[in-house]
Amino acid sequence: MQHRLAVLLGLALVVAALAPRARAQPGPTGTPTLQYTVDLTERAEDRFRATLTVDGLPAGSAVLQFAATAPGTYQVMDVGRFVDGLRATDAEGAEIPVERVSTNQWRISDPARVHEVSWTIAETWDTPVDENPIYPMAGTSMEADHVLFNAHAVLAFPSGLQDAPVELAVTVPEGWIVGTALE
Repeated sequence: MQHRLAVLLGLALVVAALAPRARAQPGPTGTPTLQYTVDLTERAEDRFRATLTVDGLPAGSAVLQFAATAPGTYQVMDVGRFVDGLRATDAEGAEIPVERVSTNQWRISDPARVHEVSWTIAETWDTPVDENPIYPMAGTSMEADHVLFNAHAVLAFPSGLQDAPVELAVTVPEGWIVGTALE
């Protein structure tokens, strides 16, 4: 009996390992896909160059939010303090006014027109801060030959779009090897 149970358990594990993995389901009808690009090819200034491409945002998603705390550490991060040059543009490249409303939030004046939002954000390991230093494993590091990239420390998220499908593309220098826990 124990032998049969062991065989069945082993067979179940093999089947589970070979079964196709479920793909993320798209959000509710009308929810835009959030396409992020992070460019790591220019590292001299220790700044990530990030872009969010989206075909318009719902009116309730006018606020772009950076992480205030670190997942798992419950530490105050205030990632927005590392952000520079945040700008929004429409499909023709015309700038859409944005206003910084708090340390971690920017309000986009006309979210329905948004096609692209871009910003640079300093890496957290070498950037001096006066208070709330970032726990190293929750932050980011940018060196000549490698990068540590935690998405919550680089990417902004439009309010109200927690169920939106997300795509991430990372541009790396030629010859680099990417290691990730993602599929």
